Amino acid sequence: MKIKIFIAVLCLFFYGCHSSSPSKSATILRVNFSEDPATLDPRKGGDPISTTCKFMLFEGLTRMTPFSNSELALAKEIAISEDKKVYTFHLRDALWSNGDPITAHDFVYAWKTQLEPNFPAPDSLLLFPIKNARAAKLGELSNQAIGVKAINDKTLEVTLEHPISYFLDLISFCIYFPVPHKRGFSQEITNGPFMIQQYQPNNCMILEKNPLYWNAQHIDLDGVQISFIKDETTTLNLYMQQKIDVLGSRFSSIPLDALSQIKKHKDFQSMPLGATSFCTFNVNTFPFSNVHIRKAFAYAMDREGIVNHITQLNEEVAFDPIPPLLKKNCVHGFFPKQDIEQAQEHLKLGLEELGIEKKDLQNISLVYLIGDTHTKVVQALQHQWMNVLGIRVKLEGYTNKVYLDKLMQRDYQLGYALWIIQYPDAMNIFDRFKFKSNAKNYPGWENVRYIDLLDQSIIASPSNRMHSLLEAEKLLIDEMPIAPIYHWKEALLQQPYVSGVYISPIGSVHLNSAKINKGKIYEN
Repeated sequence: MKIKIFIAVLCLFFYGCHSSSPSKSATILRVNFSEDPATLDPRKGGDPISTTCKFMLFEGLTRMTPFSNSELALAKEIAISEDKKVYTFHLRDALWSNGDPITAHDFVYAWKTQLEPNFPAPDSLLLFPIKNARAAKLGELSNQAIGVKAINDKTLEVTLEHPISYFLDLISFCIYFPVPHKRGFSQEITNGPFMIQQYQPNNCMILEKNPLYWNAQHIDLDGVQISFIKDETTTLNLYMQQKIDVLGSRFSSIPLDALSQIKKHKDFQSMPLGATSFCTFNVNTFPFSNVHIRKAFAYAMDREGIVNHITQLNEEVAFDPIPPLLKKNCVHGFFPKQDIEQAQEHLKLGLEELGIEKKDLQNISLVYLIGDTHTKVVQALQHQWMNVLGIRVKLEGYTNKVYLDKLMQRDYQLGYALWIIQYPDAMNIFDRFKFKSNAKNYPGWENVRYIDLLDQSIIASPSNRMHSLLEAEKLLIDEMPIAPIYHWKEALLQQPYVSGVYISPIGSVHLNSAKINKGKIYEN
């Protein structure tokens, strides 16, 4: 009876998705994304929208806290071997939303399937600390050799290639979530705080509280309404009408044109985020196979101008690839500021080495993700490159899925990209560029010395680890497969009647403690 009442409430509330007011009998958090998630399968995807949805629907062995460290979730106890290479996870009694027990076999199934050579898992790199995981993904070994096994239904044993200090943080990311081994993935079966009650693509997704979630007694929300509205001004107006409860961060962005006024609003918050915007050069295609051409474009960029006049949140200009939140782990500051003379000199050298003239560079195109901020930034870059280099770059904007496909398939010359860190260690960035077989290595760059330095850092003492990462960073910057632009701050609007929504410094959104003071919703 309770479920029927809840669905009836939702049907009324979500008629038109955002056109009516919620019933006072249900506490529903209302948010918006600019488009649908590319996938809800924890093993696939990795774009911010998909990742945020997965954190609402699923949970792993550990989970991220507001302080970007991990705590126990489905694991109730963890034993670590003396050599710190073998982790034994003892699972708590927990159920999938359909009533099936969650077992160690679900983790083995989820991890091993995404390590199959042909399985589309662009973030499978994050599983490579597990023994033989990379070799299995490359087809060099059977998945039976992968260092993960179910000792019994409630005991999971994981063997690593080498000890890594951040492993318990790493496994809190969604790629390490389980999938039912008997049924396979189905978006109707979840194990997190919420489950899908209704999904209308390009319209809305309705989540209801999962009564079988192991920690359900501490979930205050009855559900989450997710609308899919592309226009940022529309979503801001809905927020001002109290029809959306949280805006910004991993949810829909606040329009840039309104930001100067919104920053004065009583609901406004701003905080650093472990994210970076950058240009990526396809080093395996003309003309960015030439390092001087890459450096010409990098030196011509006016990062300070972009931060001061476009993004407006006093972000840190990126002269290095590592977000400030991770800078305690290595030393930074090598990346060049705008230098018109250097840009033009590198352009001259690149043209000579390629045996071409400047007119041969007039058909370069830049791919980017459609969005207010992204559009304004790439327009600024287009203007800067024209002014400094005399090269007009054509802009090609795409929706999220097409855009990511182009980057991961390297079907581009020049791209405007971003990353949001997935665990709180600088290796999350460095590892992207270790092997060009990694789908998230958008430039397709690989360097033997760089690989060796990262391997050294894994087994090194803390001080030697920093030295190896520093050398790797210098090499990455000197080769310049990417050109960082700025490290993010996130802008957030949250209605005063909402509390407990926390967004960790690495950008993960968590609703486990979210609450709505229903009395305040209706005061206006």
